[in-house]
Amino acid sequence: MIKKVKQVIVVEGKHDIDLLSSFLDADFIKTDGTSLPKETLDMLKEIASSGREIIVLTDPDAPGERIRKLIQTSIPTSKHAFISPRNSRKNNKVGVEHADKKTILEALENIIEFKEVQNTITIQELYELGLIGAKEAKAKRICLEEKIHLGHGSAKTLLKRLNMLGINKEKIKELLNS
Repeated sequence: MIKKVKQVIVVEGKHDIDLLSSFLDADFIKTDGTSLPKETLDMLKEIASSGREIIVLTDPDAPGERIRKLIQTSIPTSKHAFISPRNSRKNNKVGVEHADKKTILEALENIIEFKEVQNTITIQELYELGLIGAKEAKAKRICLEEKIHLGHGSAKTLLKRLNMLGINKEKIKELLNS
């Protein structure tokens, strides 16, 4: 069954659209891989200003993160769906086009909307929680990122995203213990 999505979904390429349109009825806009032409960004701004929501679903890699940041900066109301690199890998390649239907639908059910950066958590608190500087820090970060559907990134990226979501130390403790 094809699921109807009212938001506009931004992806990196044609193969992403081919896969997604096999089970989603939605409007898609592609960024043409690692580039994000000014015309495409202007079109996204126009769509957002008309009242339609934008969902960014880019590859879980550095170019996908770059595109995500550009869109977030230009369209602060954009929403974000993250897929795990572990669930989107095939033949040593990673991307939306390599993810399965279940992974993508789960990402779209757990959309994140970032707010202006708040200071709800500090770098020191991430150290105290063992998310930085500890032997198992990376594994703990990945666990936390997957629980709140944040996508993977560096400790610095995690700190920024947690603050953009308004998540504090107590909430992180609760998530890590669940």
